[in-house]
Amino acid sequence: MSINLKFAAKVLSAFLGTAAAVLCVVLAVHAHSAAATVNAQETEPVSVTEICTTSVSPAETATQLPEETTAPAATMPETQTTNRAVAKTTVQPESKPAAPQVQVQLVQQVVPAQTTAPAMPHAAPKTETTQPAPAVKKYSVFTWPGEGVYSVSGDGSFAPGTKVTVRCKTNENFRNAFWTSSNSAVSGGRGESYTFIMPASNVVLTAGAEQYLYRLSLTSGSGVYGLNGAGNYRPGDRVHVSCAVQNGYVFRKWSSNVRGVSDSTSGSYTFIMPAANLTLSASAERTQYTVTLEKGTGIASVTGAGVYTAGSTVVVSCTTFDGFSFEGWKSSDTSRTPSSNSQTYSFVMPSANIKLSAKSIQNQYTLKLQGDDGILSVSGAGSYAPGTTVTVRCSVRSGYTFQEWKSGNLPGSTSKTYTFTMPQADVTLHAVTQEKVTQTEPSAEPTSGTPIPMPTHVDEGMRMSIQRPASSFLAEEPDPEPTTAPSTEG
Repeated sequence: MSINLKFAAKVLSAFLGTAAAVLCVVLAVHAHSAAATVNAQETEPVSVTEICTTSVSPAETATQLPEETTAPAATMPETQTTNRAVAKTTVQPESKPAAPQVQVQLVQQVVPAQTTAPAMPHAAPKTETTQPAPAVKKYSVFTWPGEGVYSVSGDGSFAPGTKVTVRCKTNENFRNAFWTSSNSAVSGGRGESYTFIMPASNVVLTAGAEQYLYRLSLTSGSGVYGLNGAGNYRPGDRVHVSCAVQNGYVFRKWSSNVRGVSDSTSGSYTFIMPAANLTLSASAERTQYTVTLEKGTGIASVTGAGVYTAGSTVVVSCTTFDGFSFEGWKSSDTSRTPSSNSQTYSFVMPSANIKLSAKSIQNQYTLKLQGDDGILSVSGAGSYAPGTTVTVRCSVRSGYTFQEWKSGNLPGSTSKTYTFTMPQADVTLHAVTQEKVTQTEPSAEPTSGTPIPMPTHVDEGMRMSIQRPASSFLAEEPDPEPTTAPSTEG
């Protein structure tokens, strides 16, 4: 394959410049002149000046050059052909001064292919896929504990045809474990360990056991204690039970929760143990009951509390503190024992416990106030409970002076305002006054003898006598005895 030298010059001048292009062409011509084949008929003469002056733009070169193609790695040939330009020169005889003709040919050269082709971008590697074996479906085994079994094991997922073993543990008094299945493909079996072939379906196994000892339990109600005979027995065993009762109770009966075992009214009872767990309950009736007594406010003591047989006579009584009066007995159950206002109370003991409360009320005492002619008014009279603080007052008429409060059971007081503590008795207080003495002018009748001087001042309570001639004296009344406040008890 050959190419026009003119076009080659254009390409070289575009990338290397005009001078460089000319130089390259000349060197190529001289280097291959000896091996070149002169063929004037096949080559078109071209002058060097034309080659050097011809220029080709890079855009032109890109359009005229063949595009490079890169084959994919999978289809790349083992060898690669490279085109190489070879210049042929034809030299004219010296007699002719013609310019040398240069012809450029593309010579195919076989170059060994690259051992590893570059990978194409985004090219997926070719892989070999192996079809996986189909998954084996598994089925579940569930185990449950039944009567007499307290633990089971062996649950899981298994493929059909697998040997599966389940296990259980029995309770005390149970033996001969067995398995029952919900799946007709698994028949079930006996023993604490059971092995079967897993079918193509889920399996539910329930473990059970046979009871060979049965439990006897004993319970009791009020008044019963000392239960004997509880334990584990085989069916058909003769079993003896007994109990004791507290004072005030009488045994009533043994009650059974299993049909075939009769109730018994005897505290000591023998029977045949059934093939079932059994509970016997002992009950008793009370024959003696309690009387409880409570003291209310003002109650000093109570008597009669204790334990009594139903139907017997009970007597209760109480005492009160000073200043209190008994009010009554209040019953906790008036339908069985009524209340009473009697301080000593008798009743028939009912078939039940009884509580009686003794009640009292605080006493009230009367305070009376009195006064003589010199007393204008008094205040403070009324009814008071013992221990109460009481205050009395009085006012005195003009011409009188207050002397004292007098009483038969109180100390008394010389003050018109008197405060005291009310005793446990009625009280009467008397207000005492004394009339004041006023000064009078002597008469102007003639007297014989020495005149009597008159005092200029008379103190309250002072006694005074005037002597007159014997002929002029009147009969005088005897002087009254002096009065003092009587002593009083508190």
